[in-house]
Amino acid sequence: MERYPADRVRAAGVRLAPEAFRARIGARVLSMVERGLLDEVRGLVERGFGGWLTSTQAIGYAEFAAHLRGRLTLDEAVERTVSRTRQLARRQVAWFRRDPRIRWFEAGEGGALDVLEDVRAYLAEGTGPRERTPRVLEVPGHGERLRDVVDLDDERPLAPEEVAALCDRRTGVGPTE
Repeated sequence: MERYPADRVRAAGVRLAPEAFRARIGARVLSMVERGLLDEVRGLVERGFGGWLTSTQAIGYAEFAAHLRGRLTLDEAVERTVSRTRQLARRQVAWFRRDPRIRWFEAGEGGALDVLEDVRAYLAEGTGPRERTPRVLEVPGHGERLRDVVDLDDERPLAPEEVAALCDRRTGVGPTE
Protein backbone atom coordinates (compact mmCIF):
# COMPACT_ATOMS: atom_id res chain seq x y z
CA MET A 1 0.00 0.00 0.00
CA GLU A 2 1.50 3.35 -1.05
CA ARG A 3 1.01 6.28 1.27
CA TYR A 4 1.21 8.74 -1.64
CA PRO A 5 0.22 7.13 -4.94
CA ALA A 6 2.43 8.46 -7.75
CA ASP A 7 -0.54 9.08 -10.04
CA ARG A 8 -2.12 11.41 -7.43
CA VAL A 9 0.92 13.65 -7.04
CA ARG A 10 2.55 15.83 -9.65
CA ALA A 11 5.63 17.72 -8.52
CA ALA A 12 8.15 19.86 -10.32
CA GLY A 13 11.63 20.90 -9.25
CA VAL A 14 13.76 23.70 -10.65
CA ARG A 15 17.48 23.02 -10.84
CA LEU A 16 19.96 25.89 -11.13
CA ALA A 17 23.57 25.73 -12.25
CA PRO A 18 25.80 25.56 -9.15
CA GLU A 19 27.30 29.01 -9.72
CA ALA A 20 23.86 30.60 -10.11
CA PHE A 21 22.66 28.72 -7.02
CA ARG A 22 25.58 30.05 -4.94
CA ALA A 23 25.13 33.59 -6.25
CA ARG A 24 21.41 33.60 -5.40
CA ILE A 25 22.06 32.43 -1.84
CA GLY A 26 24.72 35.10 -1.34
CA ALA A 27 22.43 37.80 -2.72
CA ARG A 28 19.58 36.63 -0.50
CA VAL A 29 21.69 36.84 2.65
CA LEU A 30 22.97 40.32 1.71
CA SER A 31 19.38 41.39 1.09
CA MET A 32 18.38 40.13 4.54
CA VAL A 33 21.22 42.15 6.08
CA GLU A 34 20.22 45.27 4.15
CA ARG A 35 16.61 44.86 5.30
CA GLY A 36 17.55 44.78 8.98
CA LEU A 37 18.59 41.28 10.02
CA LEU A 38 21.22 42.66 12.41
CA ASP A 39 18.68 44.99 14.07
CA GLU A 40 16.17 42.14 14.38
CA VAL A 41 18.74 39.90 16.08
CA ARG A 42 19.88 42.78 18.30
CA GLY A 43 16.28 43.31 19.45
CA LEU A 44 15.89 39.63 20.30
CA VAL A 45 19.20 39.49 22.16
CA GLU A 46 18.32 42.65 24.13
CA ARG A 47 15.03 41.01 25.20
CA GLY A 48 16.95 38.04 26.58
CA PHE A 49 16.54 35.48 23.81
CA GLY A 50 19.80 33.63 24.10
CA GLY A 51 21.57 30.41 23.23
CA TRP A 52 19.34 28.35 25.54
CA LEU A 53 16.58 28.54 22.90
CA THR A 54 16.80 26.06 20.04
CA SER A 55 15.52 28.74 17.66
CA THR A 56 18.56 30.89 18.41
CA GLN A 57 20.66 28.38 16.50
CA ALA A 58 18.73 29.19 13.33
CA ILE A 59 20.78 30.14 10.31
CA GLY A 60 21.56 33.84 10.50
CA TYR A 61 20.46 34.36 14.09
CA ALA A 62 23.36 32.41 15.57
CA GLU A 63 25.95 34.14 13.41
CA PHE A 64 24.64 37.65 13.97
CA ALA A 65 24.21 37.07 17.71
CA ALA A 66 27.88 35.98 17.79
CA HIS A 67 28.77 39.20 15.96
CA LEU A 68 26.87 41.26 18.53
CA ARG A 69 28.78 39.48 21.33
CA GLY A 70 32.07 40.38 19.59
CA ARG A 71 32.93 36.81 18.58
CA LEU A 72 32.62 37.41 14.82
CA THR A 73 33.12 40.40 12.57
CA LEU A 74 30.14 41.46 10.50
CA ASP A 75 31.80 40.02 7.38
CA GLU A 76 32.39 36.69 9.15
CA ALA A 77 28.76 36.59 10.29
CA VAL A 78 27.59 37.20 6.74
CA GLU A 79 29.96 34.59 5.27
CA ARG A 80 29.01 31.95 7.85
CA THR A 81 25.32 32.63 7.22
CA VAL A 82 25.90 32.20 3.49
CA SER A 83 27.88 29.00 4.10
CA ARG A 84 25.26 27.45 6.41
CA THR A 85 22.47 28.42 3.99
CA ARG A 86 24.33 26.72 1.12
CA GLN A 87 24.82 23.58 3.22
CA LEU A 88 21.13 23.47 4.08
CA ALA A 89 20.11 24.06 0.47
CA ARG A 90 22.38 21.23 -0.72
CA ARG A 91 20.83 18.85 1.82
CA GLN A 92 17.34 19.87 0.74
CA VAL A 93 18.14 19.35 -2.95
CA ALA A 94 19.68 15.95 -2.20
CA TRP A 95 16.57 14.94 -0.26
CA PHE A 96 14.20 16.02 -3.02
CA ARG A 97 16.39 14.45 -5.72
CA ARG A 98 15.55 11.01 -4.29
CA ASP A 99 11.80 11.52 -4.85
CA PRO A 100 10.95 9.80 -8.16
CA ARG A 101 7.71 11.77 -8.50
CA ILE A 102 9.56 15.04 -9.07
CA ARG A 103 10.28 16.06 -12.64
CA TRP A 104 13.26 18.38 -12.76
CA PHE A 105 13.55 21.44 -15.01
CA GLU A 106 16.93 23.00 -15.74
CA ALA A 107 16.86 26.79 -15.32
CA GLY A 108 19.34 29.46 -16.30
CA GLU A 109 20.34 32.64 -14.50
CA GLY A 110 16.69 33.74 -14.41
CA GLY A 111 15.79 30.83 -12.16
CA ALA A 112 12.25 29.48 -12.14
CA LEU A 113 11.06 32.26 -14.44
CA ASP A 114 13.14 30.68 -17.22
CA VAL A 115 11.09 27.48 -17.09
CA LEU A 116 7.79 28.78 -15.73
CA GLU A 117 5.71 27.90 -18.79
CA ASP A 118 7.20 24.40 -19.01
CA VAL A 119 6.50 23.80 -15.33
CA ARG A 120 2.93 25.09 -15.66
CA ALA A 121 2.29 22.85 -18.65
CA TYR A 122 3.69 19.83 -16.84
CA LEU A 123 1.64 20.46 -13.71
CA ALA A 124 -1.51 21.10 -15.76
CA GLU A 125 -1.21 17.71 -17.50
CA GLY A 126 -2.49 15.98 -14.38
CA THR A 127 -5.39 18.29 -13.54
CA GLY A 128 -8.12 16.63 -15.59
CA PRO A 129 -10.92 14.53 -14.14
CA ARG A 130 -9.62 11.67 -12.08
CA GLU A 131 -11.02 8.67 -10.37
CA ARG A 132 -11.77 9.38 -6.76
CA THR A 133 -9.91 7.15 -4.36
CA PRO A 134 -11.64 6.45 -1.06
CA ARG A 135 -9.50 6.39 2.07
CA VAL A 136 -10.11 4.31 5.14
CA LEU A 137 -10.09 6.15 8.43
CA GLU A 138 -9.99 4.26 11.71
CA VAL A 139 -11.65 6.51 14.25
CA PRO A 140 -11.55 5.72 17.96
CA GLY A 141 -15.06 5.51 19.35
CA HIS A 142 -16.52 4.32 22.68
CA GLY A 143 -13.76 1.84 23.50
CA GLU A 144 -13.67 0.25 20.05
CA ARG A 145 -12.34 1.36 16.69
CA LEU A 146 -14.92 2.54 14.21
CA ARG A 147 -14.05 2.11 10.54
CA ASP A 148 -15.44 4.57 8.06
CA VAL A 149 -14.70 5.20 4.39
CA VAL A 150 -14.34 8.86 3.51
CA ASP A 151 -13.81 10.28 0.03
CA LEU A 152 -11.16 12.94 0.57
CA ASP A 153 -12.10 14.61 -2.72
CA ASP A 154 -15.64 15.04 -1.41
CA GLU A 155 -16.53 18.69 -0.92
CA ARG A 156 -18.39 18.13 2.35
CA PRO A 157 -16.60 19.30 5.49
CA LEU A 158 -14.95 16.51 7.44
CA ALA A 159 -16.33 15.66 10.87
CA PRO A 160 -14.03 16.46 13.81
CA GLU A 161 -13.16 12.79 14.33
CA GLU A 162 -12.25 12.49 10.63
CA VAL A 163 -9.94 15.49 10.91
CA ALA A 164 -8.38 14.04 14.06
CA ALA A 165 -7.84 10.72 12.31
CA LEU A 166 -6.29 12.40 9.27
CA CYS A 167 -3.95 14.40 11.47
CA ASP A 168 -2.87 11.40 13.50
CA ARG A 169 -0.62 9.16 11.42
CA ARG A 170 -1.06 6.32 13.90
CA THR A 171 -4.69 5.80 12.90
CA GLY A 172 -3.93 4.04 9.62
CA VAL A 173 -4.86 6.65 7.05
CA GLY A 174 -4.07 5.43 3.55
CA PRO A 175 -5.60 4.19 0.32
CA THR A 176 -7.95 1.25 0.48
CA GLU A 177 -6.84 -1.86 -1.28
